[in-house]
Amino acid sequence: EYIESCLTLKQYLSMNELIEKLVKEAGLTEQQAQQAITTIAGFVKDKFPMLGGAVDQIFAAGNKNEE
Repeated sequence: EYIESCLTLKQYLSMNELIEKLVKEAGLTEQQAQQAITTIAGFVKDKFPMLGGAVDQIFAAGNKNEE
């Protein structure tokens, strides 16, 4: 459980870092950055279904800040 929590925290921090990078470098709002990430995740899952579970795990971490 501890290792799982650490991985989730690492994913969460990585997602926040990605959001901040999109805000800073692409001039997006946080909401736009979050939508871009959601769109990209959907695209990757559609084009590479075998990566669906990994994509869900990676990108789900970014959605936890909305709860």
